[in-house]
Amino acid sequence: MVVERFDTFLEWLLPSPVDGSLGALVYFSLMLLGGIAFGIFIGYLVAAARHGLGEGFYRVATILAGAIPDFLKISPRRVMAVAWLAVKESVRARVIVAFVVFSVLLMYARWFLDVQSDDPAKLYMLFVINATTFLMLVLAVFISTFSLPADMKSRTIYTIVTKPVRASEIVIGRMLGFSAVATVIVVAMAAVGYLFVTRSLDHTHQLEATAEEIEAELADNGRWTGFTTRDKNHRHAITITSDGEVFDSESTQDHWHRVEKRGDKYVVSSPQDQLQARVPRYGELSYRDRDGGDGGGVSVGKEWSYRKYIQGRTLAAAIWTFKDIRAERFPYDELPLELTLSVFRTYKADMTVGVQGSIMLRNPSPNATFKQSVPITFTSKEFQVDRHFIPRKIQAVRASDESYAEADLFEDLCDENGNIEVWVRCEDNNQYFGAAQGDLYVLEAERPFAVNYVKGFFAIWMQTVLVICFGVMVSTRLNGAISMLATLCYIIIGTYRDSIVGVFKGMWQNNALLTSAFGQLRGQSQELLGGGPIESVIRILTQKNLTSDLDMNWLAEGFVRWVDLGLQVIMMAVTHFAPKFSDFNTANYLAEGYDINGHLVAAQATTCFTYLVVMAVVGYFFLKTREIAAT
Repeated sequence: MVVERFDTFLEWLLPSPVDGSLGALVYFSLMLLGGIAFGIFIGYLVAAARHGLGEGFYRVATILAGAIPDFLKISPRRVMAVAWLAVKESVRARVIVAFVVFSVLLMYARWFLDVQSDDPAKLYMLFVINATTFLMLVLAVFISTFSLPADMKSRTIYTIVTKPVRASEIVIGRMLGFSAVATVIVVAMAAVGYLFVTRSLDHTHQLEATAEEIEAELADNGRWTGFTTRDKNHRHAITITSDGEVFDSESTQDHWHRVEKRGDKYVVSSPQDQLQARVPRYGELSYRDRDGGDGGGVSVGKEWSYRKYIQGRTLAAAIWTFKDIRAERFPYDELPLELTLSVFRTYKADMTVGVQGSIMLRNPSPNATFKQSVPITFTSKEFQVDRHFIPRKIQAVRASDESYAEADLFEDLCDENGNIEVWVRCEDNNQYFGAAQGDLYVLEAERPFAVNYVKGFFAIWMQTVLVICFGVMVSTRLNGAISMLATLCYIIIGTYRDSIVGVFKGMWQNNALLTSAFGQLRGQSQELLGGGPIESVIRILTQKNLTSDLDMNWLAEGFVRWVDLGLQVIMMAVTHFAPKFSDFNTANYLAEGYDINGHLVAAQATTCFTYLVVMAVVGYFFLKTREIAAT
């Protein structure tokens, strides 16, 4: 799985002196101050145009001063009454249709999904998560954007505002009511989706040989090797020996089966480890070049720069440094490592055989008794998790005389702080291993999949609530159609925020005047090719790709680029006021079998709650300043 975020909640929240990031707290504070200043300025311009310069200032001050007691005097009863009205309105609008559509999709999903997939768990899980997300976001757009405009158009809003009910109570009540409806539907979809995934994956096998044939083979050779029957488009290899009662099959399609002898029969269990929630402990990645020096990690010409590559049969290595590796964390006297390395072949060779590599454990302390373990060879496995259990007792090299002796992994190869280095090398000549920080990790634990599944749907629920609250906010000021369009743009901008920032970063970095005056832009977003809207239109009409010159005179090209830069600045300002929806996408965690860690959930919940508060306040001001009687 591609992992690009390794920060804890506090590292995400607070400024970092290491990489210079502002942190979510400072970033949000700056956006909040900028938004407040911009809102007051626009509000004053509108008030001044309507009532004059002096009266406009008074009107703005009056509205701002009245907002504080308005929020402090919110009545929970009135809020719940408005929320209940929103619930009944949603039920009348037949929101249950979304759940019906979801159920129909699951009923006929196997007609369209690849039942012969090598990874059916990933296939089914991605289908359930993506279908739920799409249907819930569409539902959120429709139930949130047309409600208030319809009430204002039919003048039924008078029955509410004359009770009296505060504007803050109307906005918050609508948000709560629609969110409650969405919550019920998300829970129902989660339950049905869980049953669909587990029932679709549940299967068993039988042994191809009879118990009598197996017993006869065991009596003659002490060992029986064979296969299970083919079920769910696959089968497993089984080895049974005469010295045990329980045996494990080989892993196929990312699962295996346990074979138990019960009486005079051999029984194959249900699939094991097919739905997982692995807890990885990531290390810090560094590279050695082909001569063993610092740096290294080469590009093999791939446009995606997520991984760097190390050359085979050289001193090049990828080194992961893990912290706080203690024996008490691993009670089975072994260190479980999992690899998801990429392979780049400069020549084809035998494509059915993986590339050879080696793993070496090294003590980072210069005063260690043992310098490093003997290399552990392995064969690469692409597109799947390659698990290795490193035993606690391992042959290692003494630092004093370079002799070999048995060492304790946790006592001798970890320093006093529990730090250990894992070196990976490619051993085949002219072949390459691609490695990123998340491609090798220590498997710290395995947690219940059901809990991980709930966390995944919690992220979907947060996305739905964000869209609902934004739809309610804009519908306090705009009509239904425009509110729907604005909410759809909000979803698109939040989903493709990294791409928008990347294009702007690329335009900035290629502008010599800006970089000389203000320096290079910093941040985690990758620089992307392309330009602003005007340049994009020109390239489409002239059929030029992103790397081609515009073939315009310097004056026209300069005009286009500077105007595009101005438009991109506006786009960037809008983009940074939208949440990054990709941070709420946990589909790959569930599909690949990784635990959604608490730091990520805390960051998601903090982001969601912060945006909800801001949207409730903005929606209040929109509704407060709207002339409902003239609608």
